[in-house]
Amino acid sequence: MPQLAYTAISSRTGELVRGSVDAATPREAVARLQAQGLVPVDVRAPGLLGLRRRRIPVQLVANTLQQMAQMLQIGSAPLAQMLDSMAEEQEHPGLRGVLEQLNRAVVRDGMALSQAMARMPDVFPAVVTQRVAAGEADGTLGEALQGSAAYLIQMARARARILSAMSYPAVVGGIAVAIVSGLSVTVMPRFAAYFVQAHVPLPLMTRLVLGFGQLLARHALLVLLGLAGAAVGTARLLARPRVRDALDRFLWRVPGWRRIVRHLAWARFAQTLGALYGHGVNILDALQLACDGAGTAVVRDAAPLLIRRVSQSVPLSAALREAGVFSPRLVTIAAWGERHGTLDRMLLDAAEMYTHDVDVLLEQLPQLVQPVMIVMIGGIVATFLVSMYWPMFSLYNVIASGGLK
Repeated sequence: MPQLAYTAISSRTGELVRGSVDAATPREAVARLQAQGLVPVDVRAPGLLGLRRRRIPVQLVANTLQQMAQMLQIGSAPLAQMLDSMAEEQEHPGLRGVLEQLNRAVVRDGMALSQAMARMPDVFPAVVTQRVAAGEADGTLGEALQGSAAYLIQMARARARILSAMSYPAVVGGIAVAIVSGLSVTVMPRFAAYFVQAHVPLPLMTRLVLGFGQLLARHALLVLLGLAGAAVGTARLLARPRVRDALDRFLWRVPGWRRIVRHLAWARFAQTLGALYGHGVNILDALQLACDGAGTAVVRDAAPLLIRRVSQSVPLSAALREAGVFSPRLVTIAAWGERHGTLDRMLLDAAEMYTHDVDVLLEQLPQLVQPVMIVMIGGIVATFLVSMYWPMFSLYNVIASGGLK
């Protein structure tokens, strides 16, 4: 029986639950989930080879929230009419379906916009839904949507900058490997055949490069399938929470790269906490969401300590210092904001400061990676050249001794 992936809410605890259920149809899956005390939010078949379906681009979601904010602030359009109009003009099929679900939830079920968004956590993060809920409560929904859009845009830009910075070494390394692989398949066998005819012993490095070329020439399809399987396996492995958390903790300590990871996490934490606290969200709830939205397990694991200490009337700055994963600068900023009653604004300023630091670090990243790539590519090329020319020295000795006729 096929498995269907689901997202549901526990009727007992109210927590969001994700998993898979054995069911032939979505209707059967819904029935089984309801029998388990779960309220289904989304039920669908997993993607190719068990991978999850591709999410809607964050930039599109941010643009939609920004458009909604403009229509509310400038046009004062009714929410139901606005959602219906935006769904009709939306070209992206996935986002159009999201808008249609929001419209049905608001019009038919009488839900608030934040409640409807909470039913689609893969599209609208908890930070966005909480911010929208705060905007609905204090009558600043347009501003909340605008701020949520800015938050998503900032996160998308940071992710794009990291991918752009890492694309250079990936492309250069891939080209180098492709060139050496081509030479191993086309050039190396000819030299090897000549050396064998001359009774020249092939050193180990030459035999390894020759075997690599023969493997590519004879089993190219199997090699490609193996690479594809490795890529899929790596993706599925990284989808496991424990593996992903272990990777987060490793990257938090890697020299050089940890500066980017830490500054980005601190920027997200400060931006989320400042925005939510400034809109009147309870400080304990805002802390939980800020830690979850930092993007790393290191900061997320600090949430229980922060919430417990703040609930005991300990100043936020002292709790941050006790957690041991936040920079002294952020602790000082939080203490200054608490002292003068401007915690939300100070945190937002700190988020901008850390975001600027990340931009500078990412601009410097190619310059730092370039020497490493030069050494790696030089090592690959040198290995190939040595494997090809090393037997030639033995060939010269054979010729000099008169052994080659």
